[in-house]
Amino acid sequence: MSSLLLDIGNSFVEAAIWTPDGLTILKRFPTAQLQEKLAYLSEHNTDQIIVSSVVPTADIMLRDHVAHNTPIHLITWQTIPTLTLNITAPEQVGADRLVNALAAYHHVKDSVLVIDCGTATTCCYVDQTGTYQGGAIFPGLGLASQALHDHTAKIPLVFVQAREELLGKNTIDAVQSGLYHSCIFALNGFISAIKKQDPSVTIVGTGKGLEFLKDKLDLDYFDTHLIFQGLGICAEALINAQRKTP
Repeated sequence: MSSLLLDIGNSFVEAAIWTPDGLTILKRFPTAQLQEKLAYLSEHNTDQIIVSSVVPTADIMLRDHVAHNTPIHLITWQTIPTLTLNITAPEQVGADRLVNALAAYHHVKDSVLVIDCGTATTCCYVDQTGTYQGGAIFPGLGLASQALHDHTAKIPLVFVQAREELLGKNTIDAVQSGLYHSCIFALNGFISAIKKQDPSVTIVGTGKGLEFLKDKLDLDYFDTHLIFQGLGICAEALINAQRKTP
């Protein structure tokens, strides 16, 4: 069986095909273009669609468009396989955070901290027993830059890039330095604090926004497609459950 995997984020949608033989990455496009990309997604005749989404309007759009004979499975705290959740409001946890945590724990088979950087930067911790214990959420670099631009009179909108210098000689360089280094310091500080609580924890990075930061962070490994690894695990779990159903 084959599965269409969709990661629907606030800014971008990523798609892949999963089969028992492996993953095929398809396309990445802005979430605002989902409506016009639905025909393209429907061209892939798969047995099921597995979705990690943090955009409720996109979920409705997808359900309305896709043929009724193709089952759609939205991953939630109630449907995520394997993981146990030890948090006070599980319904509030983004599916992307759970799916990334599932993939990392499945790979490491021990305690893990997953750092994902997109519109928001998230840190999620799973303990040695496979229990999701919660995490932390920071503004992503783009969001932080937008906030500075929107709430000051003279700071322009800056696209954040890597910058070795700590001090900027003009406003743009100063914003670049402040956002770039503050993100590195904040994440490495968070990693250090988690390691004090759990010295054996494995630190895993993912997300497009983390790619240009990863060499500055205390990561054990980085996987661009971690969420597809997790969605593939979900797809396999659903197929196995269907086989067991009389």
